[in-house]
Amino acid sequence: MTFEPARGRGSTLTVARKRSWITLIVRWDVTYADAFAAMADEMAEASRREPGTHVYDWYLDSATGQGLLLESYPSHEALMSYVEGPVFTEIAPRHRGVARPAAIDVFGGEGMERTDLLKAPTTWWGEPVAAVTD
Repeated sequence: MTFEPARGRGSTLTVARKRSWITLIVRWDVTYADAFAAMADEMAEASRREPGTHVYDWYLDSATGQGLLLESYPSHEALMSYVEGPVFTEIAPRHRGVARPAAIDVFGGEGMERTDLLKAPTTWWGEPVAAVTD
């Protein structure tokens, strides 16, 4: 479904069709910045080998002690494969105490139980109501 612009402004808004992508934004309270950066690097390296991980970008604001992880998967199955992989089973347990998840935003997520993830307040946004991306 498309909506044409009023008075010929030259743009079109397209209402997105349902898609399977799942994107998460995880905000972190960082206790040890150097250890957080090392953990993020190790997790990114492992995720690089996961065929279903499309985006896995870590950020650190050392001035505020806040971290952010932006991750995206093409499907619920790809996300579950990641959760069963080395990031959760091997790497995360070695880095306990480095950072604590403060809040999570989930975009998409069809088929996932609507609950707080990683014991952090979680907002479930569902599917987009309008988008440029397919």
